[in-house]
This record gives sequence, structure tokens and C-alpha cells, in this order.
Amino acid sequence: MNKKSKTKKRKKLRLKAKYRNMLQLLCLLLIIILVFLIIIPKDNFKIVSYEKVSTIPLSTIDNSLFTYEENGIINYPNAQLGIDISMHQSDVDFSLLKQQGIDFVFIRLGYRGYQTGKLNLDEKFEEYYKQAKEYDLDIGIYFFSQAINEKEAIEEANFVLKNIKGKEINLPIVYDLEKIDYDENYRTKDLSVEQKTLNALSFCGRIAYKKYQPMIYLNLDIANTFYDLEQIYNYPIWYAQYDSLPTYQYKYDYWQFTDSMHLAGIKEEVDLNLRFN
Repeated sequence: MNKKSKTKKRKKLRLKAKYRNMLQLLCLLLIIILVFLIIIPKDNFKIVSYEKVSTIPLSTIDNSLFTYEENGIINYPNAQLGIDISMHQSDVDFSLLKQQGIDFVFIRLGYRGYQTGKLNLDEKFEEYYKQAKEYDLDIGIYFFSQAINEKEAIEEANFVLKNIKGKEINLPIVYDLEKIDYDENYRTKDLSVEQKTLNALSFCGRIAYKKYQPMIYLNLDIANTFYDLEQIYNYPIWYAQYDSLPTYQYKYDYWQFTDSMHLAGIKEEVDLNLRFN
């Protein structure tokens, strides 16, 4: 074989090797895409559509029916008494809570860092869930959001769904966005009303799509400055007002009436709530 023929053959071999490598790379890419589609369900980032309510429903709570105990507990006919807790409450004795008439608990599942944006599981979530279940309390979940767009809000919802898999959650899963009074540069500070509303709806829509009941936490300031109420009132409301009587004009399903209750079984102060039937 002459030199010219050898050179031509080497070029053909190199070209075949090049095409073979490209084919292998393409096959590898297709395998990666296939694995991605199998591992991550198609609907993981599905944004559920929503509509505005025609009329925001008014509250039907009769303030004349509230009664008060000396220890600060407020009662209402047929309403249940409950707490909401996070790792800030440290160790909790659920047997003592049950003895004091606590019927339900909202447990913080986790939070997004208000500066870092990192998703975090509350370090007491699993412990609190197991004990609340052991003492037959109704259990709800809340997530402290710092989502800056719809994608992050859905990511938060997916984080919740992943961590409640296999658990019995018979009360709502709550979207909790609040002001950070002790930091002037928290990541959701400058979000518009439109964006905050879209985030709440994205989180709640994702939760509802997975057949759980979503709910939105707010106080009077949040209601007036965070959300388009005509849009969020497709979902139940958890209303916070630390007073002897609630003054919010619109419908709410839970009332958080104090953030400084002292109960046997919890060393730290705790929030107390009424669940209206």
C-alpha cells in the first residue's frame, strides 16, 4: 500500500471514530434525559390555573359568643383549641398538651432562608409529628416561605410533599409568608402584590393538585399589603390577631389569637389557635 493510500485509510478510520464517539455521546444524552423524566414526575412543576372569586366571603363569626378563661385561653362554641410549633419550642410534652384540651397542632415542616434562599427542614418536624400522632392530635403543616417567583413557590410545595410522604396530614398545609422585621434586606421585601399573590397561588395550587388542602396565613397588614384577596380567597384562611376579639371582616377558618401563651409541657411561649367548624 502506498503512502497516499495509507493516509486516506487513516482519515477514514479517524472519521469513523469521530462519528462513533458522537453517536455514543448522543446515546448517553438520551439516557440522561430518559432517567430525568423517570425520576422527576412530569407534573412536579405544573402550575395550576385559578380564578378570582366573584365576592370575597364575609366572616360569620359572632364576637358575642367568645368566652374567656383566667389563663388567657379563648373559647368559642364548637371550636377546637390548638397550637402551632416549630423547633423554637424545643422539647414538647404532648401528653400534657392533650390534658389541657389541645385538639390539634400545626407543625412547621420547614422554611426557606430569608437571605440564602436555601430550603431547610425544621429539625423538630419528625419528632413533633410522631408525638402528635401518638397522642391522636389532628395535624396540619405550615411552611415559612421566602419564594421570589412561582417556580420557587412550587419548589417549596414539592419540598413539603416530599417530606410528608407516608404521613397522615388531616388538616391544611399552610403557605406562610411574613415580613422579616429584624432584617432590612430579606429576599421577599420588594416583591409586588402581584408576585406575592402568584407565589401563594402557585404553592397552594401545587398542594391542591396532590389532593391536600392548602391554606394561606395572614394578618390584617398582610391582607392589606401582600395579596390580591379576590384571588387567594379560593383557599381557606388562617388569620392572626393577638387581641381579645378578631376584627377582620372577611371569612377565616382559624384564628391565631396569641403568640405568648404558657402551657404545661412547653417551656417556651407558644401560639394558640381556634379552629372554627
